Amino acid sequence: MITAINDRNFLYVMCCLLIVNFTNMPNPIFEPLSRYLSIEKPDYACMINGKWGSGKTYFLLEELNSLLKNNDKDEIQELKIRYVSANGVKDFDEILDELKRQKIIPETSSKVKLVGKFAGRVIDNLPVGLIANVIVPGSGHIVDKTKDDLKKIFKKEDISEIIKAVSFNEKDIIIIDDLERVHKDCDLIGLIGEINTEFVEHQKIKTLFVCDEAQLKKRFCDNDRKLKGTESNYIESKEKVISYTFYFKNDIKDVLSGVCPKQLYKFLESNELIEELASDCRSYYCENLRTIKFFLNTLNEYLSTIGDAKCNLVFSRVAPHLLYDTIKFREGRNPSKDPQNLKEQNSTDHQISSQFLIESYEDKTLIYLHKLLINKELNKIGLIDETDNLIEYYNMDSPEYAAFKSIKAYQTLENNEFLSIFNKVDLYINDGRYNLFQIAEFLLIVEKVITFGVPFSQLLNHEIAINYFDKAFDKVPIKPRIHKGMDSLAHTSKFMDKHLENTLYNGLKEKFKRLLKSQARKDNAYLNKNTINKVISRGYFDNELRELEAILNTCNSFEDLNPLIKIYNNSNKFKESFALQIPNRIGNIISDIPYKSYLHQFFDIVSKDPEAQSFPSSVHLKRLSIQIEEFITHLKDHGKIK
Repeated sequence: MITAINDRNFLYVMCCLLIVNFTNMPNPIFEPLSRYLSIEKPDYACMINGKWGSGKTYFLLEELNSLLKNNDKDEIQELKIRYVSANGVKDFDEILDELKRQKIIPETSSKVKLVGKFAGRVIDNLPVGLIANVIVPGSGHIVDKTKDDLKKIFKKEDISEIIKAVSFNEKDIIIIDDLERVHKDCDLIGLIGEINTEFVEHQKIKTLFVCDEAQLKKRFCDNDRKLKGTESNYIESKEKVISYTFYFKNDIKDVLSGVCPKQLYKFLESNELIEELASDCRSYYCENLRTIKFFLNTLNEYLSTIGDAKCNLVFSRVAPHLLYDTIKFREGRNPSKDPQNLKEQNSTDHQISSQFLIESYEDKTLIYLHKLLINKELNKIGLIDETDNLIEYYNMDSPEYAAFKSIKAYQTLENNEFLSIFNKVDLYINDGRYNLFQIAEFLLIVEKVITFGVPFSQLLNHEIAINYFDKAFDKVPIKPRIHKGMDSLAHTSKFMDKHLENTLYNGLKEKFKRLLKSQARKDNAYLNKNTINKVISRGYFDNELRELEAILNTCNSFEDLNPLIKIYNNSNKFKESFALQIPNRIGNIISDIPYKSYLHQFFDIVSKDPEAQSFPSSVHLKRLSIQIEEFITHLKDHGKIK
């Protein structure tokens, strides 16, 4: 959104939508900019104000050129863009130096117009005999003078205060970018004044300032990068030169079409996923162009690895998870909170879906995808296995999942479509085809919709919904999950507590927690058995893996450790690898896991075996005893046990 505000009288002028990719349709900002650029000799400048990384520079350098080439007005087609970044600039002279470096200001010329200040170096560089138009100090008269004449007219000590050669004319546009990033020693207020004097007032050059004005104003209070003067001084200086400020806010769908890799964009377009991805970005308050590009490039690599068919199945879970992690990694903020503390202006339905979406992916659940994002580590086998596990657990290639996915997007459905899909979901729930977490997701959506006063099909009120989901939970099959990380049990439980605030749902929450414990026992038994079998088949613990930690974490009782006892007694190599895992390879200490009890019981049993007492077994047994005591001390030091 671009809002134009008259900075001199603060009158609302216009509000128009910015489109980053202008291939198929005109950008509404062209109209106000075209009028400004069509003025023959404007006596004012304009400003483009927008957040860091929102694409302001991209828009101006890429798309303003399009305007100049394709506009029907001859006077606009002849304009040329002169771009300078003020990043790190200390004074006006450095801006002119940059223009000179870009050969915008020529080293020599058959004839130049000398105006304003800073003439010293220009005079020294002029070829002998050059005729130049000069404004004589004090008189205001323009006279033709040669290089030697100039040196006579201007005393050496006055030269740097008088004139500067600039090859600009009324057909030029000067863009001064990154105004908020000037050097801390820069007199910004004075710099704006000089730009006004030299470019706007004297030469009537069309001038655009580009900045994040919120960041600029902060610098008048920032001790580390504090600018000279005050914010009110800046506003006064700005009002003298800048008549209109256009507020830049990118439209996320058009950003996606503008910067998305070709393969990914073709996939998104063919599967009608662009709006879904744009909704994810809006839900996470993601507007930074660099963050979006980073996210899209990683998503494109993921797509290239697993293929279109699988990516289409898992997209609705993988994309928001990846975007969430990208924002935390790149911007260091909580994606669920608006960095500008602005209230969402979207519909109630969007608030419900985005609220659910934001916190559903708080935990790391896709390890290899996370490694690809953070470390650029492309493990193709890991990504494919991870994806296959996700598809298998949620039956993503089934009609049940397709219906569930559609009903979650209820706000996009027509009435007849909604009723048809809801009836399918209802049938699948009664047949016990959804897992515990899918039913929980559905419950959270329905509760929110009813809370906002809208019936959800035959679920007309909370009482009916509670009865419906009580029966639905009874039909959920509790089966061990192949990949436990698909959903965090603890996180889901906390999520239910936080968002089911209505006390009517307390009974359902308690039932859900009981089911979670049952699910956890099933998961733990499966994972524990799987890990122990890997260790036994190998004959030792891999020192690079935290396998003992995983086993202790997933023990439901001491009996789960029984398979390790025989191999421990029969293999010194196994004893050695076992001891190395305590406590050096123990990572996250979880207070409610009885490490101490399990390890003591294990030691008691293996120490009673007569075969374990012979040398060198006794050495390993003694080492295990010492390691256990050291580990107990470690737990005490961390306040996990008394």
